[in-house]
Amino acid sequence: MQASTADLIVEFGRVLRRDREELSRELLAAVAAQLPQLSAEPDLARLAEAAAIASMDAQAAAIEFGLAVEDARPSLALEFTRRLAWSGVEPTTISRAYYLAQDWLFHRAEEFTRSHCADPAQATELLGGLGRMLFRFADALGGWLITEFDAERAAIAQGSAAERAHLVDEILGGTPFDVDATERTLGYRLTRTHMGMQIWADPHLAATP
Repeated sequence: MQASTADLIVEFGRVLRRDREELSRELLAAVAAQLPQLSAEPDLARLAEAAAIASMDAQAAAIEFGLAVEDARPSLALEFTRRLAWSGVEPTTISRAYYLAQDWLFHRAEEFTRSHCADPAQATELLGGLGRMLFRFADALGGWLITEFDAERAAIAQGSAAERAHLVDEILGGTPFDVDATERTLGYRLTRTHMGMQIWADPHLAATP
């Protein structure tokens, strides 16, 4: 007896959850082939694998148990995104990575459908259902990731600006400083020739309205 479409959707989620580690490694290899900068450093590569497994597990749970997407938020994927904010990766790269991942997963859904559905009508129904679930998760995950990335970038920028302002105040106050380290922080060469100007207004002249 042919399983119902609802049962097959649950089975697809179960397969994802059962094989999440192997599937995650395959998915990462596919994404890294197009976006190698996401795992260029050893620490990032390890966290990328953990984040991929966590995302796969969250998505599988949402499909298998019918969880709301909000209830399956993968915290490791969010942490990976925060780390990427410090590595200089652009937000468009992150968005592309997760949409590439969802495209890869949709191909797995197609393979699952071909192997489990002999009836064309049911195959269309199953693939449509799986596609909608995968898209909802990808859409929510993409939003979470960009929000985390932007917040981390803003915190970095705010911290860097505060550090530069504090350093300039110390220099103007006469505090001794290391020239090379200060130039790196400020992004400005201090050893060049500088010109100073003093500007003042004649207090006896009436202000022009």
